Amino acid sequence: MKKILLVEDEKKIRWLLKDYLEENDYEVDEAENGEDAFDMFYNTKYDLIITDIMMPKMDGIDLVKEIRMFSKIPIIMLTAKTTDEDELTGLNYGADDYIRKPFNPDVLLKRVEVLLKRIYPEEHKIIDGNIELDLDKRILKYKENVLDFSKKEFELLFTFIKNKNIVLSRQRLLDIIWGYDYEGDIRTVDTHIKTIRKKIGNIIKTVHGVGYKYEGEINEIK
Repeated sequence: MKKILLVEDEKKIRWLLKDYLEENDYEVDEAENGEDAFDMFYNTKYDLIITDIMMPKMDGIDLVKEIRMFSKIPIIMLTAKTTDEDELTGLNYGADDYIRKPFNPDVLLKRVEVLLKRIYPEEHKIIDGNIELDLDKRILKYKENVLDFSKKEFELLFTFIKNKNIVLSRQRLLDIIWGYDYEGDIRTVDTHIKTIRKKIGNIIKTVHGVGYKYEGEINEIK
């Protein structure tokens, strides 16, 4: 799950975009001005920044200038300014993309996807013994047979394989898969892991009093 820092001083727009991005499997932190955003960026690892230009305390241009002094993180600018000169200013100071308001959220989502794939090319398949995860199609094969896995089951298994031999607590798994604002029962993790075990065996081990651990080994990444 890629982590995005969303910087927008208009609360309604910020919340709408945050919800939309989270619905499409991104983890999103939010800031309402450039100063807060820079502090968050300095102390947290993000994969992409989406920032408005016209904001209090530190505007988007100054934020990009500060960040570009020591980071090449991809940045998308959002702005109500409509002239080509304004767009060129943002791009010249280091923005990777520029979207003028008002815009379709689907367009923003596609720009995010394209930019992340270009900056962070990812593996398409993970193969571990008899398990094969196709990340593009979200298909799981076990012993060459396609299994019926729910979205959460797929994400859980993917998380375990990518964190092999690392003990993950229930709360950490909830944060990764269900999101920080999930208010349901923490035992939903146990339920999903039991379902995974029924389908492909006891590959996820219980670490009593702590959480769970996957002990398999990734043999090949294509």
